[in-house]
Amino acid sequence: MANFAKRYSQAIIESLGEAKCKELLSLKAVLQECFRDLDFLRFAESPFVGLEQKLTVILDIINVQDEKIRRVFYILGMSGRLGSILEIFDEVGASLDSLERKCKAKVFFDFNQKPDLILLQKLKQELEIKTGYQIEISEEFWEKEGVKCSIDELGLEVSFLKEKLMQDLQSYVVDSLVKGVQIED
Repeated sequence: MANFAKRYSQAIIESLGEAKCKELLSLKAVLQECFRDLDFLRFAESPFVGLEQKLTVILDIINVQDEKIRRVFYILGMSGRLGSILEIFDEVGASLDSLERKCKAKVFFDFNQKPDLILLQKLKQELEIKTGYQIEISEEFWEKEGVKCSIDELGLEVSFLKEKLMQDLQSYVVDSLVKGVQIED
């Protein structure tokens, strides 16, 4: 994530507090829908449209009355970061989750493998014990044969790939044959 998003998110959390940040994050879905529209994105980032006009449109769309939250949008507009609102909101959400000791784990399965709910529950429990965080697990599919678990907030990634396991096993067998088998007396 961009360094500027972390700086802005920390400033937002410090100035708004946790409760208001959650209220701010509740606006994210509406903003995501707006920024998916290429014309809206061009409008928000255009140097030819005045800041007041941009803020009026955005604040009318999200319909927020809280002055502190409105000020966040004003500051982002003044610094030319309206086009980066979603990235900054993502970082605010991740920071709040970190404060609450929550994170999301993505578990990747190959298309031929059906995720076992009991396995996922055990994985969740083990991850919570090892990390001390509340873990929310999401399932995703990928092209590789094997399983991968990734927790981006903690920089943790573990994978068990069939191809890698076979390579390691072959390498071990070849090394053993080259070195020779040593039998102890």
